[in-house]
Amino acid sequence: MGIQFFIGGTGQGKTTMAQHLCTERSAVRGVPVIVLDPEGVLSHKGAEVARNFPPSDAIVRAVWDHGYDLVYTPRGEEDDPEGEDVKKLFRMVRQGGNVGLLVDECAHFAAADSPAIKAMRHLCRAHRLQGVDLYFTTQAPKDIHPRIWNLRHEVYVFNQEDSGSLDYLQKQLRMTEKERNRVASLPPYRFLKWEKRSNATEGQEEA
Repeated sequence: MGIQFFIGGTGQGKTTMAQHLCTERSAVRGVPVIVLDPEGVLSHKGAEVARNFPPSDAIVRAVWDHGYDLVYTPRGEEDDPEGEDVKKLFRMVRQGGNVGLLVDECAHFAAADSPAIKAMRHLCRAHRLQGVDLYFTTQAPKDIHPRIWNLRHEVYVFNQEDSGSLDYLQKQLRMTEKERNRVASLPPYRFLKWEKRSNATEGQEEA
């Protein structure tokens, strides 16, 4: 069990890679997959799709009862300003356990001022005990709460040209100047990978 981050700009392959690993590892473990898709743009082969309404027991609990995968889009800020949909989903995942959870554009929920930050922190702290693998994608690593970022196990960094994000990643991952320059020039679907307490390795998303 672990917490993996996939970081990079739009169109660089981070979400595709996160879905691939989440699906592959969950299949090996024999557990279902939940994709939290705040922007309502993702699909997942064979999954049930629920968009823009609260996460009911009939939809979410069935992931464990019947073993199917789920793509879920919560209501937007206008209809759910306190983030109750996401808070409830995180609680349900924590209680259900034994699942792979992919959170796309996680800065929506992992920033210090997010209404869902407390529920997300609880989930991250309990993930190993509950058998939950977590896959987080983001374009803005510096927006992620430090207490979530510090629990990371693996970080996949795709092309990132934003200087502020590069500064943050260089400090947090102890990038060399050569690695920083490499990140800024990576072609789509190429990445550098950091595991906790190890140096970077380079890879390419599988077709």
